[in-house]
Amino acid sequence: MTNHFKLETIIKGLIVIAISCISLEPYNPAIANETPSNPSENQQETQTKNPLIGTEWQLASWTEKQGLSKENSTLMFEKDRLSGSGSCNRYTAGYGIQENAMKVGLIAATRKACTEEIMNQEMLFLSALEGAKLYSINAKGELQIAYIKQKEIGLMTFKKVTNQNSKMIERLNP
Repeated sequence: MTNHFKLETIIKGLIVIAISCISLEPYNPAIANETPSNPSENQQETQTKNPLIGTEWQLASWTEKQGLSKENSTLMFEKDRLSGSGSCNRYTAGYGIQENAMKVGLIAATRKACTEEIMNQEMLFLSALEGAKLYSINAKGELQIAYIKQKEIGLMTFKKVTNQNSKMIERLNP
């Protein structure tokens, strides 16, 4: 248990250092606003600049104290928007990336009521998503998003959703 705490502290420290080294100004919003001179060429260039476009992910673990419920929190990237399920409600927001830096705009969500546990998970998830600062795809092919919210630093890990696993992904930390 002590080693886990030390590792978590080290990871949080590295995230703080990495975030402080990145300048987000001037921040380029998603590349979708560029006008294509040659549509197929621009589409390929956009995909190279933003490898997240057209991908869908499911939250598998996070550094929040609250464990994940059986309800899925998902994330799908389009050119200049992201959307998904917060666990109970659907949401959408604008986003931008620059190298490995990520910035998510204000999130709009539906207002369906669910159990308290699921609503708490959704609130934490959407708050963490709005605080996104860095992203990477690790050696396992998982999307990792580092975030800051209310003086807390955290890390969300997502598994890619494919036709084979169709949103039936096991949690890393049940």
